[in-house]
Amino acid sequence: MVLSAYVKAYPFPGRPGTLLVFSTRKASMALLPEDLYRRLEAGEVPPEAEEPLLRLGILVRDREAEVREAFGFLDRANRETTGLTIAVILGMECNFRCSYCYEGSLKGPARMDRATEDRLVEFVDQRFRPGMDTVVVDFYGGEPLLYRDAIVRISGSLKRLVEERGGRFHCTLVTNGSLLTPEIVDELNPLGLMGVRVTLDGPGDVHDRFRPFRSGRGSYEAIVTNLKRCAGRTRIGLAGTYTRDNYHRFPELLDDLSDRGLGPEAVGPIQFSPVMHTTDEFAPPESCVGCASINEDWVAEATVFLREEVLKRGYRPPKIAPIACMVDLEYAFTVHYDGTLTKCPALVGHEQFVAGNLWEGFQDYRERFALDRLRTAAACRECEYLPLCLGGCRYMKYQREGRMGVECQRRFLDRTLGPILIQEARLSGKTRAPS
Repeated sequence: MVLSAYVKAYPFPGRPGTLLVFSTRKASMALLPEDLYRRLEAGEVPPEAEEPLLRLGILVRDREAEVREAFGFLDRANRETTGLTIAVILGMECNFRCSYCYEGSLKGPARMDRATEDRLVEFVDQRFRPGMDTVVVDFYGGEPLLYRDAIVRISGSLKRLVEERGGRFHCTLVTNGSLLTPEIVDELNPLGLMGVRVTLDGPGDVHDRFRPFRSGRGSYEAIVTNLKRCAGRTRIGLAGTYTRDNYHRFPELLDDLSDRGLGPEAVGPIQFSPVMHTTDEFAPPESCVGCASINEDWVAEATVFLREEVLKRGYRPPKIAPIACMVDLEYAFTVHYDGTLTKCPALVGHEQFVAGNLWEGFQDYRERFALDRLRTAAACRECEYLPLCLGGCRYMKYQREGRMGVECQRRFLDRTLGPILIQEARLSGKTRAPS
């Protein structure tokens, strides 16, 4: 038995001589006496510690085999997948005028036509191979609820197709929430609606400045009213995008939601993220207000601050665990309203990242999307964060450098992972050492 290549250890405040030890590969943690951890580092493993620490991924039988397994994570995920995950962009029309809108001049009245809807269903039929059991469709816009009829048609057709094969069909909405009503939720629930994700960019005055209706009128009150009416009918996840200047205001949003009956029992999970600096020619100048890299110091400060505020109020932030980018997953893809295919919703509008279309299928996109980036990046092989990072966000790399590749998150994780794990251990009661 040896110490895993993918562990991080942090002094645990209030308990001298105790370390919080975290496996980035297993996403598991334990509190260990510091002297025991130093013995593990030196290769001395007490027999009584072997089984529990092996189970947690803190110890491994063979470190070289563990590294090979970590680098094979994406290949294994593709071999073992049992479903399709599809982002469907129904059109680019929107009833908001967000100051930092990434879609910018791509917005317009064009929408997916009936022939493309039908071809989408046929395309799923062809790719839902034997052994698969699930199809999940995330509906995007623009604002997807402006295309309610298309959601109903596509979901109904796919649900019948998948269930006839003995599988399960689910759909979600990535919506601004202004058109979300109990009637719509009740209509979509029998068609597989699994939940909605709605963006609130801070308390009312902050949100209304960044995400007004096209008329300029604030949208916050309309959204919160709709969320309260729909709570309990479907799962509601919240997102929010912040800047260096306003992230400290976001706890006011959490308090307001709680005061209005949208507490942790009604909402979750909550994920706050920085506005991203974009260089796309179709994006407005205001999109430059965000970060150009996740490794900027203020992003780390905001991440730790906001996660603690979420946890303190009983809400759920996203779990800290390895999550593969859909670009790396063979059976995850994005369908644009015109039937073109790409590998991520953020890449819509970038002609150089079109990966095919519904009629002709996928092209060879391996080199274009840097699918081999982990194998060719020497720094990744020695990095204990690899299972969590998996090469970072290609899109941020492209925005900053004009090319895809590894977007190293070491500086960000060095500054955030320890404080975040300590928050979670304290606030969730995960402070018991393995027996």
